[in-house]
Amino acid sequence: MNSHDINRVLCSACGCCVSACPSTALEIKGRMMDAKEVIAEVEKDKDFYVESGGGMTISGGEPMMQYEFTIELLKLSRKKGFSNCIETSGFAPKERYSKIRKYVDIFLYDFKESDPERHRKYTGIDNKEILENLFILDKDGSKTILRCPIIPGLNDRESHLEEIAKLAGKLKNIIEINVMPYHPMGKAKSARIGKKQPHDSDSFTENEKVEKWMKFIVKRTSVPVKKG
Repeated sequence: MNSHDINRVLCSACGCCVSACPSTALEIKGRMMDAKEVIAEVEKDKDFYVESGGGMTISGGEPMMQYEFTIELLKLSRKKGFSNCIETSGFAPKERYSKIRKYVDIFLYDFKESDPERHRKYTGIDNKEILENLFILDKDGSKTILRCPIIPGLNDRESHLEEIAKLAGKLKNIIEINVMPYHPMGKAKSARIGKKQPHDSDSFTENEKVEKWMKFIVKRTSVPVKKG
C-alpha cells in the first residue's frame, strides 16, 4: 500500500490536494459557515434545550483562536435566549477573555498539568498565562468548570491531583471539577494529521483508577467532583 506525506509547514489549507489526488484518499472535513448559519443550526434543537435546561457549547480546537467568530456566535446565542458555554485551554490574550466573558454563561476551563515544566514538555508552553486568565475570569465573576484530563503515567501523580484541589479552593465562582480519564479515541485523528501522541496506549482508563483519583480530590476540596 502506498502512503502519502503532507508537508504541513508548507500547507496553506487551500484544499487543492483533495481534487488532485487520483485515488480520492484525501478529503476535507467540515465546511465554511458564518455565525448566523451556525446559530440557525443551533436553533433547530431549541426544544431540547427547553426540555433539558441545556444550550450551546462552543468547542474546538480552541475557540479563542477564532475570536471574532466566537464572540459573534455568543452574542447571537444571547439574542436567541440560549444558555451557552465555551470550552477553552485558557491560552489566549487576556483582553479577549475580558471582552468575551460577559457573553458566556460557563467557561469549561482546561487544567492539564500543575507543574510548569511538565506543562511545557507536553503542550509546548508553561501554564503561567493559563492560570492568570483563570483568576481574571474568576475575579470578574465568571462561572467555571475545571476540566482536568488525567493520563496514566503522565499526570496521574498525587501531587498533581492535590494541586487540582488547591486550585479549585482558590476560585470563588467554580461550579465543579471534571476528572476526564484518558481514552484512545483521538489516536486515529492524530495519525491523520501527522502527530504522534506522547501517551500511546490503546486502552481506556479503568474505572477503579478514575474512582481512586476522584476520591483523592474529594477529600481535599468542598467543590463537587464529577467524571467528565
